[in-house]
Amino acid sequence: MFSLARTLLPVDYSERSLGRARYAIPLAEHFKSELTLLRVLEPHYEMGTDTNAARPLRDLLAAWRQDVERRANAILSAEVHCLPVNRIVLERDPAQQIVEFAGSKKCDLIMMASKGRGPFRRLLLGSTTAKVLHDAACPVWTGVHTVSAPSVDSTSFGRVLCAIDLDPHSVKTLDWASRFASEFKPRLLVVHILPRLYSPGEGYFSRGWRSRAIDQAEKEVERVQRNVGHKGEVKLEAGDVPKTVCSVAKRTRADLLIVGRGNKRGASGRLPSTAYAIIREAICPVVSV
Repeated sequence: MFSLARTLLPVDYSERSLGRARYAIPLAEHFKSELTLLRVLEPHYEMGTDTNAARPLRDLLAAWRQDVERRANAILSAEVHCLPVNRIVLERDPAQQIVEFAGSKKCDLIMMASKGRGPFRRLLLGSTTAKVLHDAACPVWTGVHTVSAPSVDSTSFGRVLCAIDLDPHSVKTLDWASRFASEFKPRLLVVHILPRLYSPGEGYFSRGWRSRAIDQAEKEVERVQRNVGHKGEVKLEAGDVPKTVCSVAKRTRADLLIVGRGNKRGASGRLPSTAYAIIREAICPVVSV
């Protein structure tokens, strides 16, 4: 049985926070989740706290923190009044606090917003979101479009796209997508992108080579599906992975795109470059498993 018992929603009072809430609230209502609204403050360092001159600064910071806590208690109060909600204010590095809090509370999902806007929205992710994507153990929900998210009442997941690359983590990615789909009964489309089957300037590869590559990919996708116990529509395409995945998501009008992040910690974190590029380019929310 699929469950999202604990969902973590970092908030900063911006429109992006409200956009994520339009997805977080219906998910929490459906799964009867415990929703945590987490506000993380950058630390402020005081100089000479034992002097009389430092007292006004301490008073100012205390008043500021009280105001932050007041706003944290008020944000989304009307929208989430029927849900079990925790409102937490912490200090320190935001990304580190989000990852540590999600791990300690065994959160099932973190819902982040990327920071890019306007013509630059596809060029970068906010540094906090990027760090969380690299380090968090649980799935992370992101979306560059969250300012224009639908209203809570009209949020739906009728079309879900799961992109797999056939590495060992693909089973976990498809399993999460399949179990999520079992809750909402959407059209679940599995997509795998093959390398380009031709090279400009060198002519097309032989028809036999192309057929063998496609046949092998079909067998590998079927193997992943068997391991998950999933039977559904599969789409194979060739080309640049991030661009082609996002193109398929756009053509199929996907409401949600699910990709793998990997499960290994190291210098590069859990987020492979293809997943990072997909998140930047996607026009719908992306869950990185």
